[in-house]
Amino acid sequence: MTEKYAKRLFENFIYATKIHTFCSGFSGILYLFDFLRENDFIDMDVVEAQTLLDNYLVSCMRKDIQQRNYDFMHGAVGVGLYFLKMGTH
Repeated sequence: MTEKYAKRLFENFIYATKIHTFCSGFSGILYLFDFLRENDFIDMDVVEAQTLLDNYLVSCMRKDIQQRNYDFMHGAVGVGLYFLKMGTH
């Protein structure tokens, strides 16, 4: 039952989200669901969404760096943390 709700919640987040940030954007959502899976709270794979969004996130992170927006929650560092976490898998 939990998986059904987690999947629906994830899909709602992905379709409603318009930004890349860690605070309330794609990188934070992907990080959260990977954390939940890694710690056995859910058994849900988000690799497909990650694959679709990674290039977009890299582009946004580069833009943030160029604009000197290094903020953890709203800039390059939060997106960078997402990529560091994904690199450990």
